[in-house]
Amino acid sequence: MEESEEEEEESEEENKEKKLTEKTKTKPQPGSAVALPPTVEYPKTIRKKNHLFYSFADLQHISNIDEILVPVRLDIDVDSIKLRDRFLWNMNVEQYLTPEKFGEMLCEDLELSTHRFVQPIADSIRAQVLDFESFTQVQLPTEHTRVVINLDLQIGKVNYRDQIEWELQSERTNAPEIFSRQLAAELGVGGEYVAIISHAIREQLFRHKRQLVEEVRT
Repeated sequence: MEESEEEEEESEEENKEKKLTEKTKTKPQPGSAVALPPTVEYPKTIRKKNHLFYSFADLQHISNIDEILVPVRLDIDVDSIKLRDRFLWNMNVEQYLTPEKFGEMLCEDLELSTHRFVQPIADSIRAQVLDFESFTQVQLPTEHTRVVINLDLQIGKVNYRDQIEWELQSERTNAPEIFSRQLAAELGVGGEYVAIISHAIREQLFRHKRQLVEEVRT
């Protein structure tokens, strides 16, 4: 009986030693190399950079060109995709930036199909430029050209509503941009909203001018 008990005790001690050795084998020791899980490599998406490169002579020429800013509004539906945008287009620099090139850059930024959207964007810009150009050469009367501009804009978290009087004769100046920068600073919003405010002012100025010219013609 004593021998059997001694054998059982020895077998229990051997089992304990085996478990301890297994634990020490699986547990990483300080300073030992640990196998890291395999890294997963994801495919990299390489996007074309929308850079335009001009010579020094071209840049000098562009800086001397007078700005004639056209308020452009894009409202394009292709299949189930809706493109809505608004911006000011300088109609005097088309030789350096065509509507097609602008449409290509916009599609790349928004990850839209250039095959589907470039031409509708270019056609929309050209149609609005031609409409604007047909009224730019018209001489306005020297009196009673003050108009009312109604602003109702969502600027960041601010819903800005205001009504201001504006001199229609100043449409060829940069007064809307100066006013927009001052207003954006007062509202404490970023510079990206300057173009939104300026676009709203110029768009309404053009509507007032077109209405006034059409009244004179009739």
